[in-house]
Amino acid sequence: MTKHKDYSIINNGAAVTNLDNYREAPWRQTWYKIEVNFHRWRYTGYPVLDENNQGKEVIYADRDEIVIALRNAIWEKKLVGKSRYGYCNSGISNFLQFLDNLHTAGECISHLKQIDKKLLERYIQWLRYTKVADTDTGRMSYMGAKNAYQAIKSPLQHLVAQQALPEGIFPNSPFPNSNRSSKGQSHYPKAVMAELLRVLGQDIRGIRNGSLKLSPSQTLSVYMLVIAARSGRNPNPLIRAPRDALKPHPVKPTTMGLLVLYKTRGNSSSVQAFQKNSIEVEDMISLPMDAMTLFHEVDRLTAPLVSHASPKDRNRLWLYRPRYGKNRGQVVTMTETMLLYCAQAIVKRHQLKGADREPLRLNIMSLRKTFNQRMWQLTDGDIIQTARLTGNTHQVNDRHYLAVTPEMESNHRRLGHVMHADLTGALHNKESLHALSMETGIVEAQLIHIANGDNNTGVGRCRDPKNGENAPL
Repeated sequence: MTKHKDYSIINNGAAVTNLDNYREAPWRQTWYKIEVNFHRWRYTGYPVLDENNQGKEVIYADRDEIVIALRNAIWEKKLVGKSRYGYCNSGISNFLQFLDNLHTAGECISHLKQIDKKLLERYIQWLRYTKVADTDTGRMSYMGAKNAYQAIKSPLQHLVAQQALPEGIFPNSPFPNSNRSSKGQSHYPKAVMAELLRVLGQDIRGIRNGSLKLSPSQTLSVYMLVIAARSGRNPNPLIRAPRDALKPHPVKPTTMGLLVLYKTRGNSSSVQAFQKNSIEVEDMISLPMDAMTLFHEVDRLTAPLVSHASPKDRNRLWLYRPRYGKNRGQVVTMTETMLLYCAQAIVKRHQLKGADREPLRLNIMSLRKTFNQRMWQLTDGDIIQTARLTGNTHQVNDRHYLAVTPEMESNHRRLGHVMHADLTGALHNKESLHALSMETGIVEAQLIHIANGDNNTGVGRCRDPKNGENAPL
């Protein structure tokens, strides 16, 4: 008779590990180089606790179920460390402070099932009108309240996806027209951009021929800013670029290359094509500063540091060895904070000024918006083609990246003058018509054509407003 194998586990006296507890999210999590102790949120007021999570005169808030759920959501969501820390610092912190206020008033929110649409509506009102903030009004700004709400909404959405919370708990459009109240980075005017590229090109030539001595982080920043200006990529994917981000073009491998970057927060890849230089590399000083050439230069500059970097950073492109600080002598990667610091040094070194004659606010987002604006102009206002070139949807591109140009404003102003003259009958008066022509810079006959609508096209029926079948003759 065949003897069957015995698959039972022999217990040698060691304690059996519970896999559920083994995989449980830790109470202390370090994100963005900052430790977050979720034990502190089990008590009102976020008190200071010792290594054993004990504190003096702490008040237990009786909401462990909520804290554990939020702790697990932050741990499980696929995010970069900066986003996780932001959700803790702005989202969870403010939301649990709101629950602290309710606890003090005698209303205890202890279980997830108590988090519903009415509670979140009350939380939004508390953010906007009650939460104390270090502002001129003593209250949070409209955008500040929105950002705090969005920071807690994301982990709560994760709990909804896990069916720990029901669907439909989020209020509809709690911050209407919020995009109008915020002003992000703006694109650079043509003259400012030309001067910036001139001085950055001057720095790169100095780095190549050895006449300019910069710190390692400053050197990488110069290269990164030029690549950002030429590619229009987002800051985070560019900073986290792998060493093999530059790929051969599948159709034109001898003349083109592909820059492939990964956007962690969007969980998507960005692919962009660049043209190769056909000139043989003989003189490092005379190399053209296209994106591919600069990428290869950075790769060669940082290659000796790869073996000295930590295993998780060895595939990163932007490696350097700091000369000062706690990481002195170690091989680390560039961060957005370090890039901002180096950008300010570049502005100071070259005395760069913005259109307002104030020191230039140099950052990658402004370079990206400038790239978007330039692509929009080159595609003759084709917003879909512009969005494809910049790696956005056309809705996002239109809302956040493209700006009204001075030419648009002047054309709109001219049209307003023509409409006013038409309604008041001034176009039928030779003197008034001549004065309007001198003011707008449009010949008198063309003013009449505009007022009569001779240039109008069939709305929604003309695929090509210039050469299509419904285009004006």
